[in-house]
Amino acid sequence: MLIAAGCFEYECQIADLESHGSAEAAALALDLTFPPQLARAVPTRRLEFLAGRLCARRALQLAGCAGRPEVSIGEQRSPVWPPGYVGSIAHGSGTAWAVVASRAHYRALGIDLEKVVAPATALELSNPVLRPEERVLARTAGLGYEQFLSLAFSAKESLYKCLNPITRVSFDFQDAEVVELILSAGLLRIALCADLLPEFKAGDLFEVRFALGAEIHTSTGIPASFCSA
Repeated sequence: MLIAAGCFEYECQIADLESHGSAEAAALALDLTFPPQLARAVPTRRLEFLAGRLCARRALQLAGCAGRPEVSIGEQRSPVWPPGYVGSIAHGSGTAWAVVASRAHYRALGIDLEKVVAPATALELSNPVLRPEERVLARTAGLGYEQFLSLAFSAKESLYKCLNPITRVSFDFQDAEVVELILSAGLLRIALCADLLPEFKAGDLFEVRFALGAEIHTSTGIPASFCSA
């Protein structure tokens, strides 16, 4: 199962919004608002934003949020969720996806969508994204190298999107390591390799769920009951 118990998701194709004729017409038809930050954005970026916010609204409604909730843009362009809810939004190559949950169950969520990179791109990203131990794991993971690297990239992106709103601390790909991959269960475990806060420190383990397909989906969350080891 890609998302954990207590979470709600919604996914759509960005192209579906093009039937309205323009981003402005789609926003009007869907009762969604463009933030000032997107005033000069290109039409494709505006449609991408609308699709993500539409998914967020639908996921919030599935979670029990009443009315037509809006998810605005906050600091560092992160989504601002309605009181009592947490969530995450991802955009892929033509896909938008959102996952939300009640704050009673989760402190934060993080999701990501990635296409499998080409071999040449994998060579360029290998050292920045993978730690030496992960390159060893890639040989026994049961995946092609490009697929493993893309999965690790996406998992670390999901973890960052989950932890950064809590810690307000930036960290990079080398500050986290995929230490276990259970392909049959669509699950991997990822460890922090650097201290972010006393509450989130090196050695802490997080589970990331994943689904492989035309695009790699990854999802993780910090339960409300989380306690560092």
